Amino acid sequence: MIFRKHFVFYFAWFIFCFNGCNNNKKSEAFVYTPPITQENFVQIKNQQFYIGDSIFFPFMLNYVVYIRKVGDEFVISPDKEYDDPTIWEGNSKDSILHVLKGHLTLIKELGFNSIRLVFKTGLNCFQEKQEFDIYTQTKKEKIPLKGNESILINCANQFLSLADSLGLRVMYLLDPPVDHPELEQFTIQLLENFKNQSVIYCYDFFNEPLYFDNQNKPSNKRNREKKDAFRIVAHWHNLMRKHAPFHLFTIGFAEPIEVFEWDPSILPVDFVQMHTYHPLRYPNEVAWYSHYIQKPIMIGETSLPADNDSITYDEQRQFMIDAFKYARDFGFIGFGWWQFQEVQWGNYEHDFTALINHKGITKTQDGKYIIKGSLKPAAFEVKKLLNYQPKEKNTQKWVNYYNMLGYKNIVLKGKVVEKGTGKPIEGAVIRGWTEWWDIAANTYTDSLGNFLLYSNKEFIHFQVSAPGKQNLIFNYKAEYQPLVKNPIPWDKLPDSSLEYHKISYHPFLKKNNPNAEYPIFDFEPSLFNQAQYQGFMKTIELENIQLND
Repeated sequence: MIFRKHFVFYFAWFIFCFNGCNNNKKSEAFVYTPPITQENFVQIKNQQFYIGDSIFFPFMLNYVVYIRKVGDEFVISPDKEYDDPTIWEGNSKDSILHVLKGHLTLIKELGFNSIRLVFKTGLNCFQEKQEFDIYTQTKKEKIPLKGNESILINCANQFLSLADSLGLRVMYLLDPPVDHPELEQFTIQLLENFKNQSVIYCYDFFNEPLYFDNQNKPSNKRNREKKDAFRIVAHWHNLMRKHAPFHLFTIGFAEPIEVFEWDPSILPVDFVQMHTYHPLRYPNEVAWYSHYIQKPIMIGETSLPADNDSITYDEQRQFMIDAFKYARDFGFIGFGWWQFQEVQWGNYEHDFTALINHKGITKTQDGKYIIKGSLKPAAFEVKKLLNYQPKEKNTQKWVNYYNMLGYKNIVLKGKVVEKGTGKPIEGAVIRGWTEWWDIAANTYTDSLGNFLLYSNKEFIHFQVSAPGKQNLIFNYKAEYQPLVKNPIPWDKLPDSSLEYHKISYHPFLKKNNPNAEYPIFDFEPSLFNQAQYQGFMKTIELENIQLND
């Protein structure tokens, strides 16, 4: 089995301690406790989501909402760019909620059974002033959180009531209350207000800490100690058990380098919700999480952006099919897609991920609601995929696991072991950066603790960690020797500025392979083990994290 049994999972947390809500306080014992079982609430049993005695598999769509002020009323509203990207739909509370209900009705008809509610309030724990955004028909205003908490809660309740009426469950994404008393008090108020609403199946306390933690600090001061992350999450866990005892608790983790700081293997969440995109990365990041994070896991965000030009709608459809089946085959217990309708945020990877474009119109089955835009083919796969029966749990490492992006100029070889014992560490994550920190790549260690880090340009800066191990940051300059006869000169190596966002998966696909198990991930293995030069790194030693210090 890839996942340990619940009693091991819970006992591992039982022995941990954390530093309380303040780093200056004495350590206080922390014990992981599961939510209280309550009829109609989603629970985790036997490494699956359940409602009562039935398995619940969240097939989830991310949906963005705002708060609008219409006259003296505050109302929950779809993202301005849903339906018509240039104007707000609806000019009254009733008309706005009509548009919202139309969207949720269509989402339900497509086969989705849950929503990840992305509440774009502008609030975050890093603001000096706790203010949130309110939109009128013509502009955005900010109002203070203190004294206006009821506006946020009432608007959230509007959404939850609509979702509940349609039988949709909700993952509620919060603004992370990281050591911020005012935001924490509001979070407690929100948890208390909704503690008896089973329409919420979990709270997501932090969206991608890898990218958004300490974002207000200078880049050289953003690193967070793993112990500090554990302290924060353990405190959130206690808030949940006290104020929302029936609801589940998670964090939206990004790629495996989350292990450097917000290590999902040690954080006391009820399940791991991870985000991964891009065909070259998806199967490898799913495999790493499933092998080395011994907790229930679901996909919270994924997509392949498609404009039906550089990436076709059919490719996006195939990505949904393969990504869903691959995650299920690796034992994942839920799947989430980003997002409902195309936006205009200025980046291709954001703008075209959605399932509805802005051309033509779509009607709900009863004809009561009209959405300005047409469904992409991927949207029609949801109902079919709900019937997919996963295979026996997959343990296969994908063909590009050790060189996800297909770099082919340089390979750096090394080994990661446990300090004191010399025992090899499998599943360690190694990240390298070029001299000016402009290009980076990751790799992992194998069962012997060995790693191969491929790049197109020499890496100078490094970070290494593993689940439950310390985080090391250091510089290292290796000596490189040719691997082939007549190598390309060192100073003329091609594609030295090529980075992740500019790399297409198309050149790596096998040609004419109709029997591929996952066609969108059907890569040619020989393209990922090429290099002109090789170098060697000193053995890296990692200590175990001691959370009770």
